[in-house]
Amino acid sequence: METSLLKNLKVCKINIEKSSLAKTLEKVYGIEWGFSQETPLDSYHHLRACIIKDITLNPGDILPIPTGMYLQLLSPNFIVEVGTDHDVAYNEGLTIFDSPMLFSYTFRNEIWLLIKNNFDKVQTIQPTKKLATFSVRQLPQMVINYVDAIQE
Repeated sequence: METSLLKNLKVCKINIEKSSLAKTLEKVYGIEWGFSQETPLDSYHHLRACIIKDITLNPGDILPIPTGMYLQLLSPNFIVEVGTDHDVAYNEGLTIFDSPMLFSYTFRNEIWLLIKNNFDKVQTIQPTKKLATFSVRQLPQMVINYVDAIQE
């Protein structure tokens, strides 16, 4: 891809803090708890389950799962979208219940995922499992006009 195509894009700067549990899991499992991509061309990064033991989900269950990532957008011109990982949905029936989850400029907490088991059998989430995708979208400026009637 030509770098000239990327010259006019605005840069989204984000501060990310790893939780103490995420830092511990990094050492235990020998992995980097940062945002990972399958390829450098992917438009998203993965979020992992920040849990210390397996969690089982019965069919239809919805459970909150922490990611170990605290988020701070440095510009109100962007929004973070967290969505279902399509491979996980297809293979295991695990989806984000309220996908896509949107995180605005004012959000300053840990990202938690509401994971739903859509299959008719029990599913297990292991520590460090990649569960969701994380991407950023630029917000346009909105101009709202109040009118007496909407045109047909």
